[in-house]
Amino acid sequence: MEFFFNKFVLYMFSSLNSHNIFPLPVGHFFAKQPQACYVIYAPLKDLFFLVTPEEAERLELNMQQGIMDDIFSSGRDIDAADIVIPENSGTLTRLFLLLNEKCNFHCRYCYSAGGRSKDEISESQMKIMVDQVIKNSVSNNVAGIEITFMGGGEPLLSLPLIEATVHYAEFQAREKGKHVRFSISTNGSLVTSEVLDLFLKHSFDVQVSFEILPDVQNDQRGQYTVVHSNILRMLERGLPLCLRSTITDLNVDRMKEMVKISVADYPQVKTLVFEPVVDTETYSTSKLMKEFYNRFTSSFHEASHLAKKHGLTLSNSAYGTIRILKKRFCSPIFCLTPFGTLMDCPNVSSPLEPGYMERIYGNIHHGEVRIDKEAYMRIMTNYLETDPRCQQCWAKWNCGGGCRHQRLVYNVSQFEASCCYFKEILLQSIISDIAEKFQKQQGKDFFKHVASLLTSKY
Repeated sequence: MEFFFNKFVLYMFSSLNSHNIFPLPVGHFFAKQPQACYVIYAPLKDLFFLVTPEEAERLELNMQQGIMDDIFSSGRDIDAADIVIPENSGTLTRLFLLLNEKCNFHCRYCYSAGGRSKDEISESQMKIMVDQVIKNSVSNNVAGIEITFMGGGEPLLSLPLIEATVHYAEFQAREKGKHVRFSISTNGSLVTSEVLDLFLKHSFDVQVSFEILPDVQNDQRGQYTVVHSNILRMLERGLPLCLRSTITDLNVDRMKEMVKISVADYPQVKTLVFEPVVDTETYSTSKLMKEFYNRFTSSFHEASHLAKKHGLTLSNSAYGTIRILKKRFCSPIFCLTPFGTLMDCPNVSSPLEPGYMERIYGNIHHGEVRIDKEAYMRIMTNYLETDPRCQQCWAKWNCGGGCRHQRLVYNVSQFEASCCYFKEILLQSIISDIAEKFQKQQGKDFFKHVASLLTSKY
């Protein structure tokens, strides 16, 4: 499938491609040959629609003659120059606090298990960084700041530091006429009444890492009964939750089942996130990784349809990014580790983990934030301009060059497999959006309707 994309997108439709308009073969969504029909995807015009092969060829011929079809005039005109990567850290107002390197779980796939220690962010380090993001919000006329509590371990093992951060940040922000938004990613096992009161009082966005399936939770993470009970308690108190599940070989073919259980056991939960595991050992070859990603995309496709029927949002870092245009996979952030270093990503937090040194662009030194400008600019590399694979890719404006963490830990063939996965999931998202609009307007099943219109030769 990926070969077909490359061949036709890069050569048959080169004139359209040069204007960031991409005809993508999608016949396989309707049980036909891929080239039976196309989606015309124009991300910088916020347009995507279904066409026949003949119509796709006509649009290409027109473009070769310098004629922009009228159909594109209905879209927006987004200037690529307006999609920027901040050139300095003085604009950053999002702070991730990787509070500690401690954890009460032993997750099989944990990316930071090798960095376990007793290290923890100090209160003075926290205050320096809170002051910095508030200062940035003032100088850039931003309404407020965002603080996310995570960990190389479990953030709730540093509850006193979380409480101190909340009180300090709210006071300092109020003094400057700014607001603060708090979020936390937790394994859900340490949510006491005290913690729940804190979440509710300060309007936390809470994400619980939870596999939903009892057998998978107990195998991969543990303590299903405890986490399940705590989720029910949080929901009973009216706290909105997002459940985030890591998809591995154990549950990749069971995503529909996960949606069903969520609907039955946690009806108040409206957002599910299913992310494929980052695992360089289990999927040591591109063949193994592609096989896993193929299973993932198929299962996710079925689960997303079921989720929509129940009013749920099922997403991940690739699905649902149609209208999120960027030149970098993740938005730049301040990410403070327990060692006083500033990173661009929370996936690495300890000197004991691979890739740690490559992620550092600053630190706290003698009570001040120090930024290595050269390291910052290197880390904020615009792969859309520097990587030939990205320059020619139809998904580049949504992918932003791919996850930098994966670029560091994957070999070339593994990373290419993750790229193929991203494009297939993004394409699913585009088709689902079209199908949903068709269903609302016509009251018909989009997939059956299109399949019936496609000629038998496909």
